[in-house]
Amino acid sequence: MELLQGFRITRPIWIALVDFVLYIHFFAKTTHASISIERSADYGVFYSFDGVMEVFNDPKYFNTTAVQHLMKTYQETYPYDPRRRYGRRKPFIVVESTRRDSRRSVGWMLARSTGSRYMSNPPRSLVPLRELFDEYGGLLRRAFFSISMYAAAHDVLEVMYRYPVVMSGYWHDQAAFAIAKEYPDIEDLPPPGDPIYRWPADLLKPDLVFFINAPDRGQEGWKATPRPNYFKPKLVEVMRRMHGMPILEINDTYLYDEMLQRVQVHLDRYLTGKLNFERVSLDYSEKGNRHIVRNLRSGPMGPQKYPDDRYEKK
Repeated sequence: MELLQGFRITRPIWIALVDFVLYIHFFAKTTHASISIERSADYGVFYSFDGVMEVFNDPKYFNTTAVQHLMKTYQETYPYDPRRRYGRRKPFIVVESTRRDSRRSVGWMLARSTGSRYMSNPPRSLVPLRELFDEYGGLLRRAFFSISMYAAAHDVLEVMYRYPVVMSGYWHDQAAFAIAKEYPDIEDLPPPGDPIYRWPADLLKPDLVFFINAPDRGQEGWKATPRPNYFKPKLVEVMRRMHGMPILEINDTYLYDEMLQRVQVHLDRYLTGKLNFERVSLDYSEKGNRHIVRNLRSGPMGPQKYPDDRYEKK
């Protein structure tokens, strides 16, 4: 009887302890998520247009020549919101990769084989300003590449009601690299499901993302990449944790035409009937194809500096 009476007295205490532990766990998880998002802007990952503009509106940056030129160009080139369109939009596909050359080549071939418009980042309207931001480096330079994504999204919206669009490099390109570079080891990365891996709510979302996991080059005459190999596994893991849309990983151990066939299988599954896929026929005499043809003739991708030079300057 005394035991039962003791149980009646102590049971509410255990309930309170359980509630307290659950509260601490939830609070710690929520706090970690908010901290990771808040810190992300410091190393160049932004989740809204307003977040990017906060950098340019900072008094220490606002009156710089680079920012003034950028604001003028952006306002003149993108004076309205192209979202106010009617009709059925065409597919928007993004190609990402651990190597820039494979991303560009596969993206270009995919666009040509599907009759899509090929676009890259930064858009042509902002490319002339890149050198200005190269001189500053650091956060201001990363903010430039982030606002370039919103400009690129504007360009996509201008044409996607008439043509499908294939873009090489978009938000994942910037975000995955910056996140992987910020954390020393894979074990230090924010856990899967963390808000740091989510897509910006106000940025045009692609229908499908292809992530080409290109091999390292240290065998059979391939040149080793300049960056130590410990970086690439982090980059791949970050891409695998991204959520909010289909991201299809393709292990690149194939020739370009074989990779394109694998892409077609995924397109038939995820975008059934929305694209007409034809085999690419390249004219070797056409100037615009020479750099692509050079890679195609050699089979796997040719030499490429790694990592992306956008993040080498601090």
